[in-house]
Amino acid sequence: MYNLIRMNVYRLTHSLSTWVLLFFTVFMAVFSVVMTNVDIETMRSEGPEQITDGATSTEEIQLGITVASDPSWVDGVLPVEDVCAVQIQSGILALLCVIFTAIFVTAEQKNGYIKNIAGQFPGRIRLVMGKFLIVALQILVMLLVFTLTIVLAGKILWGSRFQLEDALLLIRFLGIQFLLHLGFCSLILLLGTLTGSSAAAMTVGILLTCGLGLPIYSLINRGLQSLPVPGSFDIGSCMAEVNIRLAGPNAAPDILQKSVGVGFLFTIIFLFLTIWITRKRDIR
Repeated sequence: MYNLIRMNVYRLTHSLSTWVLLFFTVFMAVFSVVMTNVDIETMRSEGPEQITDGATSTEEIQLGITVASDPSWVDGVLPVEDVCAVQIQSGILALLCVIFTAIFVTAEQKNGYIKNIAGQFPGRIRLVMGKFLIVALQILVMLLVFTLTIVLAGKILWGSRFQLEDALLLIRFLGIQFLLHLGFCSLILLLGTLTGSSAAAMTVGILLTCGLGLPIYSLINRGLQSLPVPGSFDIGSCMAEVNIRLAGPNAAPDILQKSVGVGFLFTIIFLFLTIWITRKRDIR
């Protein structure tokens, strides 16, 4: 297993796509902070009524990649944890993680070297776990790089107004978001393994990240409501990409608890399915 991880780390560090995506992670973090500053200046000149707060339920989530700015940031303090949260919750980082996972998972099939080592791992569980651990490592690196870049860019733009008010709150938020991003990318890991196509896995991931799964969830909810079953159920609130947008640092405790559960279940279920499919199908 150790040698397999070393091999995947070598493939990760020597892949051009890894460094290109890290570059875009830094670029998009800076771009997001600059656009947030534009929003603040717009609110200062035109009033805050044109800017909406972040979503607190699935019904309030907007399609696309959106970043909400707080009107109190115009002349007040900009908390580091809140600014980082709106950028990460927008889905920008999830989009980059999806692209990385789709490329990394399917690259070994395109290169063909997987055929040479598959025989050394009869159960093939370690093949999947090796890829999964590297994906988890890269998601963690991208999350930290994205956050640190936001902090540096915010400090340059806003100076002393940009302050860290609660470090533990920020750490808790980043931990939950890491789990959600990992769960969501476990779905991409499954799709990439199932289809063998980076384009298919990437397309599904991008569409879901942009919120295009919400109309489908709404239709499913309506169908469930027509059944003679007591109570209400929102399938959207059980999706990782939806909880990425809902699980802010100041979200209600029940939302945060559900987000932890969703991230954990997504990771376990889709990792198990990926292992099962890899064991059952022929290596091509």
